[in-house]
Amino acid sequence: MENVFEWIVGIVAVIAFFTAIGWAKELKAKLVHKFIVQEGFVALLYKDGKFVERLEPGKHRRVGLDFTAEWVDLRKSIQTVPGQEVLTADNLNVKVSLVITRQVAEPEKALHEVEDADAVIHAAAQLALREIVAGFTSEQVLENRLNVREALQKRVAPEAEKVGVKIHAIEAKDVMLPGEIRKAFTDVITARKEGEASLERARAESAALRNLANAARAFENNPGLLELRRLKAMEGVSQGYGNTVIMGLPEGVLPVAAKTKA
Repeated sequence: MENVFEWIVGIVAVIAFFTAIGWAKELKAKLVHKFIVQEGFVALLYKDGKFVERLEPGKHRRVGLDFTAEWVDLRKSIQTVPGQEVLTADNLNVKVSLVITRQVAEPEKALHEVEDADAVIHAAAQLALREIVAGFTSEQVLENRLNVREALQKRVAPEAEKVGVKIHAIEAKDVMLPGEIRKAFTDVITARKEGEASLERARAESAALRNLANAARAFENNPGLLELRRLKAMEGVSQGYGNTVIMGLPEGVLPVAAKTKA
């Protein structure tokens, strides 16, 4: 019986030992928290739901209970604002979509002060677009998007900064007019370009006529210059094979065969 009792005590001791080791490991796992933060991210550390600190990229260890972390992406990203119809200054509906290049600059603001920072930026961009496009004609919106882009940047960037996000650029990706308006606009542009081309042709013809008039006056005042020009022309004609050049006839006189009476 004594041997059996000692055997039981030994078994109980072994079980207690391994149980203690398990408890120790479990306790250590609960007390020691390891965090590895990748480049391009930060982690916001919380204890009992309260913000403690920001963890930069690298390996971190904290001792205590009830630690949690929230990872935040600090890399640049693209946010798209789908096309929406807005009214221009000349009362035409244009459909404009935006592309926003954004980056979280202050993670604490982005997570703690608003529920959804992207939604805030989206709404700010939509409202700004409506107000800005209302100050431009449809032609200005189509031909000079730079003004729209700069105006959007000035309006949306401060709103984004309030929620910890930096706006790097806002671009008007697509600007679409209704079908019939787009055709009319294209016809106007085509007519304008054709008019400009006609004007350029008229200017070229006018310049050519002025040059001819100047040349005629020069020949009239200097007969020798006309003779040199004639000789130069003959030299050019004589360069080709099979050309016949007749010289020596009185100026303005060529022999004509007489008509015979029937």
